[in-house]
Amino acid sequence: MNLIYDKIKQHQKGDVSLAKADGSFVLGTDNFNGYIKGNAELLSASGHAEFEFENDRFAIGLGGEATGVNVSYSAGVSFLEYDNGGDKGNLFGIQGGPKLDAGVSANFSLSGEKA
Repeated sequence: MNLIYDKIKQHQKGDVSLAKADGSFVLGTDNFNGYIKGNAELLSASGHAEFEFENDRFAIGLGGEATGVNVSYSAGVSFLEYDNGGDKGNLFGIQGGPKLDAGVSANFSLSGEKA
């Protein structure tokens, strides 16, 4: 018995990568210090599927890609640390830093040959 899906060839391809790093550097004492904190995460995933039919004369492809990049760092100064029964903090301090994020894409392809 010949069904239509017996005549369809399919090809899939995909990959995923992940990297993550965190770090901090503190210079000073509990009562007066300067610090730098950083965080970087990178996630990339892509995939593509192609379906050929009619003796490889036509092909339809679907694909997608997602890239999530989250990079942030902060630098600051803090002083006069307090400890109020386990609730730690600083009376004075300032910090700031940039942050970056990223996005998603998708694609579609259609090809064919004349008889």
